[in-house]
Amino acid sequence: MLGKKDIIITREMLFAFVFMAIISVLAAVTRLKLYPSVSLDYIYFLEPWYNTIKSNGGFAALSEPIGNYTPPYFYLLAFLTYLPFEPLSAIKTLSCIFDFLLAVYCAKIIYLVTKDYAKTAITYSLVLFLPTVILNSAFWAQCDSMYTAFLVMCIYYVLAKKDYAAIAMFGIAFSLKLQAIFIAPFLLILLLKKEVPFIKLWVFPLTFLLMMFPAILLGDNLTRILNIYFGQSQQYPNLTYNCANVWAFVSGVNNAEISSSSVLMTGAVCIMLIYYTLTKKSGILSSHRLVLTGTAMFALGVAFFLPHMHERYYFPAVIFTLLVSMADTKKFGFLVLMEYVSVMSYAPFLFGYSIPNWSILSGIAALVLYLLFKDYRNLLKEAG
Repeated sequence: MLGKKDIIITREMLFAFVFMAIISVLAAVTRLKLYPSVSLDYIYFLEPWYNTIKSNGGFAALSEPIGNYTPPYFYLLAFLTYLPFEPLSAIKTLSCIFDFLLAVYCAKIIYLVTKDYAKTAITYSLVLFLPTVILNSAFWAQCDSMYTAFLVMCIYYVLAKKDYAAIAMFGIAFSLKLQAIFIAPFLLILLLKKEVPFIKLWVFPLTFLLMMFPAILLGDNLTRILNIYFGQSQQYPNLTYNCANVWAFVSGVNNAEISSSSVLMTGAVCIMLIYYTLTKKSGILSSHRLVLTGTAMFALGVAFFLPHMHERYYFPAVIFTLLVSMADTKKFGFLVLMEYVSVMSYAPFLFGYSIPNWSILSGIAALVLYLLFKDYRNLLKEAG
């Protein structure tokens, strides 16, 4: 007789795992083909950071400021300096590892939601082969899959009703990148609806401090670390940097008054959506699709309205839109549109391609945002 912990391997399960194994190999080889490419970000930021850490004793170098990223990213770079790899390959491999972690947790979410091995395997494959993901890590040497992986892990544990783990994963994501706050309004809804108890929120600052503790132990200080977030928000004056959002039509414009007011506008939009949700009696966690749609809506919406956004800041929106699309394949058009906006936004910086009309891309992003809100509203009604 089989016990509760015994696993019955079905033909469907075995086929899915074999398929994902093949996809993993193909995804790895695809990334290796892109390793020789060198981006401007690598030349002016990533390589100098890596070389500074290596020439100053690896982890010992972290006692002094290195760059405008938070310490957890530099822990990983410091570890890489002890390995016999060239900086370009090491940095890209680090980012690509998180591509795979991201794919695993996206697949886990879809299995949790659908219990469908085929959809789970396809989700895993799509994450690894989305141009947004491949170009970001293997071509560009950027690390957006890193903090996004922890955001996805956060939502996975929300769906699994493991509150402490969910809050801890958000704390790690925030310790890696300020842009983790894009999904914070939705997490606030869960707190206000008491579906995640406020009393458990202490895990967030504890996780953040634990992530910063090694740097503090090495001689850094918390005030400087916190100022990194403020500095990131003030570093780039233009209203948009190749991000197809509401400010795309004024690309290259620097206006402090518009910048300040647009931050307040974004806050107002979030408050309206939060208030709208709180007026409904429906429980958010009663519907897995509602959680995914709400997360995708805020991930896109906050980046759509905020100023100073870069093209890479739609990365979480693409991933959560993919999850919405795989949870309900009738919504697959959402992903197609969002991915088109994302990749086209990459094109000017990576390939020197001139976008003839940013308003069209911005309009497509606005359409996806509207469709997500419409779906969110309908799912709220169903959950009620």
